Amino acid sequence: MMPEGVGLAILRPNPLTPYSARIIVWPCPLTRWPIFLRLRSFCGWTRPGRRPSSGADGCSFASLQARGHGSIAARLAYLLADHVYRNNLGVVCGQDTGFKIESDPDTVRAPDVAVVCRARVGLIPSRGYAAFAPDLVAEIVSPDDRPGEVLTKVGQWIDAGTMLVWVIDPSRVEARTYRDDGGLTMVSSDGLLDASPVLPGFTCALAEVLR
Repeated sequence: MMPEGVGLAILRPNPLTPYSARIIVWPCPLTRWPIFLRLRSFCGWTRPGRRPSSGADGCSFASLQARGHGSIAARLAYLLADHVYRNNLGVVCGQDTGFKIESDPDTVRAPDVAVVCRARVGLIPSRGYAAFAPDLVAEIVSPDDRPGEVLTKVGQWIDAGTMLVWVIDPSRVEARTYRDDGGLTMVSSDGLLDASPVLPGFTCALAEVLR
């Protein structure tokens, strides 16, 4: 018997990806009977310290980050939002906004920060995922991120239609800018992040984002 108030989560892993799952089960605290949910439609219950990111293999898990990661994303979102909303250019989205960028199988990504330009804001549904890629994406590199995984995400964003991807690496105090025309720009610790042509007129110092 389990102690009162303690739940049990049973994950059926995808055999190709040991940290993926299709079905989650836990006892309802009211009825004491198990509840079965499809993880693809309910990805809030995961391994401790991990957050879900639905990909081609179902639902994979990315690390939940410490305050530094979140504060960098929040600062960047603030700087972008000031420019975007002041000039009526679109919307800025945070980490909890999912974008469906591939189908059959479905792939949903939730970037650290995203910008959707005004022309497509009306396509963002009030529920569920936006069925397109944002115009600008920013990903904050974490210590446990593998370079290959980061590049895979960049490639997925570009292939899905994102025009500009910023990969910001706090540990190296640098950033890389990927453009949909294949261009790559390195931004040093004293350099500027330039959002053109997605957001004309927007630049910010990398040091301001990372401070």
